[in-house]
Amino acid sequence: DYHDLPDIYGASLISLNDHYPAMIEAGIVSPRVFDILASGGFCISDANPGLTDIFGDAVPQYRSPDELRRLVRHFLDHPDERAAMMASGRAIALSSTWADRSRTLMTAAGRNDPREPTPSRL
Repeated sequence: DYHDLPDIYGASLISLNDHYPAMIEAGIVSPRVFDILASGGFCISDANPGLTDIFGDAVPQYRSPDELRRLVRHFLDHPDERAAMMASGRAIALSSTWADRSRTLMTAAGRNDPREPTPSRL
């Protein structure tokens, strides 16, 4: 149940995220990252330039299965480092609003104002 996710994310040592290729190409960050971090969880994600733009170093990113394994092992072995990144990520996630995210999505779609009507197709 979606309503249980904050408890699950918050209780997990590490939660994983991945993006559809089109999201990565556009630099669009999965809402799951915000959910995980806002819940007090720790997130490792596949590489996406949008993550760095929003979260800086608070969300470790992997580019291969081996790199993912190394990151998981590192952050399980270094809970203090993980906790500091969780706190940083949570503060950023909680300061982001859905209005902020919709502006980002609309800009990526080529529209500057989310209130702007969708152009009709002829």
